[in-house]
Amino acid sequence: MQQSLGFRALFLGYVLPFVILVVVLFIAMEITQNDLFSGLLGLATLIPYYLILYLMKDKLQKTFAFSLK
Repeated sequence: MQQSLGFRALFLGYVLPFVILVVVLFIAMEITQNDLFSGLLGLATLIPYYLILYLMKDKLQKTFAFSLK
């Protein structure tokens, strides 16, 4: 796999979900002032994100190709 594709996989799998989680967490904390609700809402936003990634797996498989040397 090319190095740039590795960074893209890292971004899609870890960085972007973390950013989404933190943004939703801070927004929910501002609005509700409830830690438990904010945390659960932040985690709940990751469910649709990973579901979308799962549904796009065929497109992503075409993008990420592995080769052996």
